[in-house]
Amino acid sequence: AAACYAWEMQRRALANQEEPFTGNLLVCDVGGGTFDVSLCRIYRDNKVEVLYFDGQGAMGLDCAGVAFDLHCVHLAYTQKHGHPIAETDPEFSRLLREFEAVKIGSHPRVTKKLINCLKAPDIYENQEIYLFAGGYSVTFGQVQAAFASIAPGIQQVMQGVKSWLHQGAATNGEPTKLDRLFLVGGFSQFLLVQRTIFDSLEISSDDPRFDRSFNLTNSAYAISYGACLIANGLVDPTERYIHT
Repeated sequence: AAACYAWEMQRRALANQEEPFTGNLLVCDVGGGTFDVSLCRIYRDNKVEVLYFDGQGAMGLDCAGVAFDLHCVHLAYTQKHGHPIAETDPEFSRLLREFEAVKIGSHPRVTKKLINCLKAPDIYENQEIYLFAGGYSVTFGQVQAAFASIAPGIQQVMQGVKSWLHQGAATNGEPTKLDRLFLVGGFSQFLLVQRTIFDSLEISSDDPRFDRSFNLTNSAYAISYGACLIANGLVDPTERYIHT
């Protein structure tokens, strides 16, 4: 994703006859089953240096986006029928597929709803957020409950990022700068995920370092597109962080 970002920033700079972006880029990848972060230094000529890497994956986030979907379907089913359903039940699999389709398809509308609900959570606790599979629904309060087990894992990883950034003060007299924030992966577009990342970094959602110039599709394909750029030798990545 960092390779994709470096390539796109240079392409735009050339088209606009501007200086390309150079600096520290934090990539947060929040998908169905992972939450990984990479802090990278972007140089001219499409060079990317990995400075710091961390992630929780399924171990720390209980499958991230997938866990959220599972929790929501369980809550909706129990609310409708008065008893839980086994995840091995074919009906559960059907409901899970339908919920995911609705979640993705209603993203812009749901984001607006969540913004309003977050302004007065007590008032809007029973506000319906998702309606799926012919009569199943999930309220704002249930969305918050489903996300509650995921947030601590995100906060833990982001705290590691903050600690690493501040380590620079011990050697250079000032913290390592964070120049850009790039969120990729389908679940990174979910408002509560973004709010948790922003709060952990102690920045606002309208912070200019958060790059909104990549749309949903660009962000979704950033990882695979970046891999193609690296495979073709168009971006030169250098890793200093040793992966265990």
